[in-house]
Amino acid sequence: MSWTNTDESIATVKGTTNRFKVTGQRWGRCKITGTTEDGGFTVEIYTDVGTLRHAVTVSDVSIKDGKPYVKLKNHSDMNISQVRFEMLGYDNALQPVVMSLTNDQNKLQGTYDMPLAEGESTTHGQFTFYRPSDDAGLAILQFTVTGWSTDTGYYDRNGKLQYNYNIDEEQWEWVTYPANTGSLDK
Repeated sequence: MSWTNTDESIATVKGTTNRFKVTGQRWGRCKITGTTEDGGFTVEIYTDVGTLRHAVTVSDVSIKDGKPYVKLKNHSDMNISQVRFEMLGYDNALQPVVMSLTNDQNKLQGTYDMPLAEGESTTHGQFTFYRPSDDAGLAILQFTVTGWSTDTGYYDRNGKLQYNYNIDEEQWEWVTYPANTGSLDK
């Protein structure tokens, strides 16, 4: 068998039998095609390099003077142009704190709209919070990245180039500060 790849900049493929080896080069998706020696049979396999759900993660969360402080990091080799997130807040008695002036007052949504290159972290003061409240009782903060956008694109599971990535709510990874806080409902 021979093996070919649609994008050698994402991954390389080697092999001459029904076994092959793929080596990732950068984040993305490519199609690998295997063809039998007589050319009568082919197989196509999409290969993803990088875990899109973990392209942007929370590297630090804290509360100072009743205000949230968050640091995010781009772990991918893509240029992230926006990060979307949600926050939940609680007081010292583990009661929900009003975080937003919207219909769902316990949930504060926001974005980080500054570019994040490979390996870069966010800068404090550059986050946008949508209709935040001024409740000073914030003692416990839960934070999750809900999605991000990129100017370089990524490939979805069907091989289509996309520029926005939304994490399924069931896969949101909530980070709680302080970490030793008892169980909280999201």
